[in-house]
Amino acid sequence: MKGYKHTELGWIPEEWRIKTIGEVSLLINGRAFKQEELLDRGKYLVLRVGNLNTTSKWYYSNLELEDVKYVFKGDLMYAWSASFGPRFWTGEKTIFHYHIWKVVPNDNVEKGFLFYLLDFDKENIINSKQGGTMFHITKGDMESRYVALPPKSEQKYISLVLKTWDHAISTLTQLISAKQQLKKGLMQQLLTGKKRLPGFEGEWEKKNLGELFIRIIGGGTPAKDRKEFWGGDIPWATVKDISNFNPNATQEYISELGLKNSSTNKVPANTLIISTRMAVGKCVMFDMDVAINQDLKALFPDNNYSKLFLYYYFEHSIDKINLLGNGSTVKGLVLNDLKGIQIFLPTEYEEQEAIGNFLQLLDYEVKFLFECLSKIKTQKSALMQQLLTGKKRVKVDPD
Repeated sequence: MKGYKHTELGWIPEEWRIKTIGEVSLLINGRAFKQEELLDRGKYLVLRVGNLNTTSKWYYSNLELEDVKYVFKGDLMYAWSASFGPRFWTGEKTIFHYHIWKVVPNDNVEKGFLFYLLDFDKENIINSKQGGTMFHITKGDMESRYVALPPKSEQKYISLVLKTWDHAISTLTQLISAKQQLKKGLMQQLLTGKKRLPGFEGEWEKKNLGELFIRIIGGGTPAKDRKEFWGGDIPWATVKDISNFNPNATQEYISELGLKNSSTNKVPANTLIISTRMAVGKCVMFDMDVAINQDLKALFPDNNYSKLFLYYYFEHSIDKINLLGNGSTVKGLVLNDLKGIQIFLPTEYEEQEAIGNFLQLLDYEVKFLFECLSKIKTQKSALMQQLLTGKKRVKVDPD
């Protein structure tokens, strides 16, 4: 290939070099804390692997250590156990734990480029490991890993291109979060009558949920030892499908024989289906006809009540409904307790439906933004594959 050379990592541009991670950076281990050294309050935060993804539980320390045992804003970190991969630290001066390296690049590599290089190589490391996600890599193994290194001027441009995609991902993520918070606030206002949509002035009334439904049906499970009951073309919904909801699919399917020879029931598309066990109070509507198991209930409201309004009522009230569940290990909700829940709603069907439609539009917006985010992440992944292997080059300004 003209302009390329063959190396340990395959074909790369002629002016690129093969180096090990140990040759282009210094990996510094954090401190191995004893349990008694981790305090509830103190002078310094202690950055552990779990804190790279969440700030729910921090420990502190009053220890005064050498400078290399602290991480500062802008430092490049690498979690080498459990939560795996590189991160930039954006917080204050912090002590970091032994399961994290501080990665200090040398003069031959630009810090932003090294981050993307490590992030790209992370997938290769994960794919080479056996036994699930809980694994680690030793410092020696990491230092000996080969990477393809372009001239520093090209590194900078590659980093700038990928940062553009990261900026788009960050912006969309923040926009999604803002939309979700907006919807949450509007649900609180609209579903309680504190805010009214234009054109509606009618009264609201209190009802028990049991008064709203003309029919509530449960489901069942075909005999597991009867192969002819399974693997058919009838979607069969369980709590697993409710928890990880896909409106167009279920994890398991049953046959017509399974449907006829069990207590399961087949319900039409767009039926309100609520979980009464484990994910208590979670309500969904499938885009297809589904059979349901015994942990679910299908709810059929009277024509005077909007399914969409009730759907968002359940979403808004899930925490309150969940508290009604009984059981020390697996929560379950008794049907009579569900029927006894009081709901405040407009007497006019039109206002109920308008509120439901309004909130559904917000859901459509969020869904569209998630689809855009997924596409941009896919584009970035493909771009990293091209740019970090030299298959696609960036134009470098000689000045």
